[in-house]
Amino acid sequence: MAVDWILVADRGRARVLHAIPDATVFPTLVTFVHPEADMKRSDLESDASGRTRQPGEARTALEPHTDHKHLTAERFAHELTEHLERARQEGRFERLFVVAPPLFLGELRKSWKHPLAAMVAGEVDKDLSGLSDHELMEHLRSVVSGAGK
Repeated sequence: MAVDWILVADRGRARVLHAIPDATVFPTLVTFVHPEADMKRSDLESDASGRTRQPGEARTALEPHTDHKHLTAERFAHELTEHLERARQEGRFERLFVVAPPLFLGELRKSWKHPLAAMVAGEVDKDLSGLSDHELMEHLRSVVSGAGK
């Protein structure tokens, strides 16, 4: 029988669950919190946006190329990917199911390399990270059972 893990995440928190068949609640293996997700962009920057003055031009503020939501999502996705990649290399799971809102799911996909990406057996593009264990189980059972063990 395959060892299945489920990553339930948003850009601020995540947990990895062990999808044990017939369990009333899938046990949580590890939880992550990314406090940057709740911070304002100005709180994350060590200094105000840079200002530059070109000869003969008015001053302009340099704006970051990536908005705050995408930047924090990208950072957290890389953190989670590093954890999952180590676990993959250690042979701790065989299949991975991912539940995340669309923006964060996209960032996760971008951060996965082939061996890890190949282990993703299913995805749900919804934010279920705030649900209780029992509410979450209603959604997760169908995700795992639908993958055709």
